[in-house]
Amino acid sequence: WAGGAAMLTGAALFAGFHCNELLMKLLARGDPHPLLFDAYAQTLPELAGADDAKGQAALRAFELLLLREIGLLPDLSLVTATQRALREDERFALRPDAGVAPAGAGDAGLPGAVLIGAQAALELGSMAALREVCAAALPGFKTTLRTLLAYHLGTPTLRTRQVMLDLQLL
Repeated sequence: WAGGAAMLTGAALFAGFHCNELLMKLLARGDPHPLLFDAYAQTLPELAGADDAKGQAALRAFELLLLREIGLLPDLSLVTATQRALREDERFALRPDAGVAPAGAGDAGLPGAVLIGAQAALELGSMAALREVCAAALPGFKTTLRTLLAYHLGTPTLRTRQVMLDLQLL
């Protein structure tokens, strides 16, 4: 027992449910992932805070760590096809079927510096550093990770997201 849990309300409650749903769908029952569950415990208080941008950065950091821990995230500091190091001043896309690749004309992409920073934070095991990197490129990470998760889950919309969208229509 780690003490009292953060009380989530509103949008933060749905973000917490989102984390739960990802864990339930992407992990095998009883499969131990101590690092991942430690990160989950660190993410919940961040979601409970009043700052929505910090909560979104925490959610993106958790998603990145989850994908890495289950072996679905390539090395973010290398172009997957050629294994060459990313250039900080170029833009790259993170594709579910091809890994890290130079961003095409239709891709929003992420700056190489951001992906290199995310890889360094993942290697350090620092959720705080990963949240900081994610905060610097929230829209790009949100779109990229949504696509990546949908691909690996086999569904474009999680139940949590669908419930939130339905509530917004009310």
